[in-house]
Amino acid sequence: MIKKNKKPEKNEVRFIPIESIEMRADADGESRVVIGMAAPYEVQANLGYFKETFARGAFKTSIDEKRDVFALFHHDFKNVLGRTGAGTLTLSDRADGVFYELDMPETSIGNDLLVSIRRKDIGGVSVSWPYSTVKDEWNHTVDPPERRIIEAELIEMSITAIPAYTDTTLAKRSLELSRNESPAGHSASEERAGAGGMSLCL
Repeated sequence: MIKKNKKPEKNEVRFIPIESIEMRADADGESRVVIGMAAPYEVQANLGYFKETFARGAFKTSIDEKRDVFALFHHDFKNVLGRTGAGTLTLSDRADGVFYELDMPETSIGNDLLVSIRRKDIGGVSVSWPYSTVKDEWNHTVDPPERRIIEAELIEMSITAIPAYTDTTLAKRSLELSRNESPAGHSASEERAGAGGMSLCL
């Protein structure tokens, strides 16, 4: 059963460790446009408490409705790199995921990031969405449980070298809320994850 989470919560964050940040080549070799994948579809990640997959088109509504999505550095709104509302960030929903084109600003942080990207020091992207906007499916018949995100509102993507982890309490609560609707009991792996803590990364 697909459900939409109604209780307001914090934003969920996932780090995408894919080395697909590239510079668009141009005639003079001075391009400031950065391109890559922001979120892959149909790729399962083990988050400790559960496994998670973005269904194909999970962020399509945010893109089709031209919502104002930000590009940030390390999820910090003091470090805005671009936004769709200004035309400095372009997002496209494709069969295998969400792709972006970012026109890097001529600021100190923008210039520094370009150097780091060219040096391959930075090669990751994080995305975030409000927990309350998620429509998801849960499978509690497997161990660990599996979560499939059908739809979520993309609010920002960040270029980062360091994985940004979602609040572990929020992740555990999302599992508990789904279990309350489809009781399946606690699995051994969930107990182990709860005892040892969890890092959430994609």
